Amino acid sequence: MATDGLTIQTITVLDDIELQHKIAIEVEVTLFDGSRRWCFFCNNKAMDNFGDWIPETQIPFHNAPHMFVVGGTLSVKMIETILRDSELKGDLGSRTLKCD
Repeated sequence: MATDGLTIQTITVLDDIELQHKIAIEVEVTLFDGSRRWCFFCNNKAMDNFGDWIPETQIPFHNAPHMFVVGGTLSVKMIETILRDSELKGDLGSRTLKCD
C-alpha cells in the first residue's frame, strides 16, 4: 500500500503511443477506491510541440507536477512501470491530478 494511500487498479493510456514524438501521451489512472486521476507523459522530441509559450518567442516551457518526461522512446509497459513506481514511493497523489 502506498504511503499516500493511493492504490492503482487500472492504468489506461488515452492517446496513440505512436504519436509520442508529436504530442504528450495522456494517461488515466483508476484507483481501487473508484476515483480517477490523470497525468501525461512526453519525451524530449514532443516537448517542442506543446506547453506554455515564453512571451514574444516560439519557445515552449513546461512546469507541471503531473508531467512525466522520459529521455527515450515511450511504451505502455514503461508508463505502467513508472506509475507503479510512483505508487510504491507514495507520491502518486502529487504526481497526478484528480479527475472527479
